[in-house]
Amino acid sequence: MISTTKGTDLFKGLTLIDSPNYNEYVQCFLDEFDELFYQTELVATSRYLDTATGTQLDVIGVILGQSRSVVLPRILFGFVGALDVSGMADEVTPNQGGIFQSEESEGFVTTPLDNETYRRLLKAKALLLNSDTCDLETAYQVVCTLLNKVPKVLSFTNIGFKQIQLDLAYNEVTNTEVSLILYCTKYFVPLSTTLTINRT
Repeated sequence: MISTTKGTDLFKGLTLIDSPNYNEYVQCFLDEFDELFYQTELVATSRYLDTATGTQLDVIGVILGQSRSVVLPRILFGFVGALDVSGMADEVTPNQGGIFQSEESEGFVTTPLDNETYRRLLKAKALLLNSDTCDLETAYQVVCTLLNKVPKVLSFTNIGFKQIQLDLAYNEVTNTEVSLILYCTKYFVPLSTTLTINRT
């Protein structure tokens, strides 16, 4: 949390005068200092992957070579009879309902990822860029980073020649998260090897 009164707090810690008239007089200057400190800290913290949003996150994406415009198949919330829609999630399957379409996605041919999903993708890409080899441990870390959690069911199985299966629990992973993992397979699955996801 960025302080909005840092200038005032610093000044009060340095001054020995406690006069209401004096405090009122200098407060007009301190308000400007508060705003200056706030904006400086906002610029500094917005450069970090965990706190960046919007354009700042896009700049980090340029550095990592990963665009926000990723095509992920999405099933939207809709009514019975409409094409390519799903109903509302319930308590039994909270991750299986359709996504409510936001006004922010209007006007795009490719719907850009929201900040949180894009941040997870960038973290996974940074993890892979910092790894010398792509072994099984790295693959587990990438999937957990993309999901932003360690699912109860998570296992890679060799099911044939150059065929790998990823087992995940059906009620722990959304359709969008499955699509995100499949998108990232090009970064952590060896060439000519196929990865399929089995949701049990």
